[in-house]
Amino acid sequence: MDQEQLFKNRNADQDSEKKAVEWMESNNLSYVRYGLDALKSGLPIWNIPQFVRSAPDYIIFTNAVMAKDKKPMFLEFKSFYKSIKLKTRDLEEYIVWGRSMPLYILFYDIQNNAFSLNKLDNIVKSMFSNLCKMGHYPESADNTYYFIEKEWLVNFK
Repeated sequence: MDQEQLFKNRNADQDSEKKAVEWMESNNLSYVRYGLDALKSGLPIWNIPQFVRSAPDYIIFTNAVMAKDKKPMFLEFKSFYKSIKLKTRDLEEYIVWGRSMPLYILFYDIQNNAFSLNKLDNIVKSMFSNLCKMGHYPESADNTYYFIEKEWLVNFK
């Protein structure tokens, strides 16, 4: 199987992002779509600078579910089946994005239909205090990721 086919197979189920919208609406969050959503475009998105490609998926406006202040925040949505993988280059860019506004990651466990909302800063602390393992996607040894343990995240609901 060639690199392009491996990538397409890995990204075939992008419909799970509908779950992010359901979650935001069920928590009465106001939101706007922000980040690039172009996997199905057929365009050479790899030519777009990494920082732009890694823009968080949404800007959300907080309520009681979130932080004390009512300022907007970035929300990145990550679905997973069995194991949680966070690309190293995405994490680097999320840290930069997080300097502008707080950045949260909403993890969606496909297998258990459960969500976990986590502040990026807390994820990074857990990753490095637990010396998380790394791997790479089959299409490229340069496309590395961190394994995030589900136990490091706040309760899934």
